[in-house]
Amino acid sequence: MVLLLLASLTFTKSFPGSLPDYWRVALQENGEAEYFQAADDTKPVKFKVSEELVKQAFDLSEKLNHFKEPLESKRKVAFVGKKTMVWESGSERGEVSFNYSERPEATELAALFERISNTQQASIELQRIMRFDKLGLMKYLLQTEIALDHHDLADPVNLVPVLEQISVGKSFMDIARQRSRILLAKIQT
Repeated sequence: MVLLLLASLTFTKSFPGSLPDYWRVALQENGEAEYFQAADDTKPVKFKVSEELVKQAFDLSEKLNHFKEPLESKRKVAFVGKKTMVWESGSERGEVSFNYSERPEATELAALFERISNTQQASIELQRIMRFDKLGLMKYLLQTEIALDHHDLADPVNLVPVLEQISVGKSFMDIARQRSRILLAKIQT
């Protein structure tokens, strides 16, 4: 029996004072992923990433020589968060950290992981609001719809289970149930 080792990409963003101030996405070549909300998070959210996004992420990693070269810009720019990218495949490993990079591939890969993070944050927040702030649900559904319309979410299909719960939940306001159905329709078309 041959054991196939899957390559993985891990993207971490640490930006004290922002919300959230830390998150990490670990992505396997087969699309399996985990979202960590803190450096010591022992219960990451597990989810699936589409083949298209996985290919895009790993292709960008390859264009960046699997993070074996520095990506930090020499320009003096404001601190916009420490980003760390790690690529691993078997015994091979590449890692790089930067605040700001002028390499378009690095910017594109960071933006891709930001969109993945936005989707997971939206799912987590919707679940929290469903439980603890039902009156705030409509406002957050509108924010989620705006993020969807602006293409700030990657694989919004990951929001479908929570939106389906809202769309049929009798304990939610009718307007929130309707808004969740609108979001579901947008995601599923």
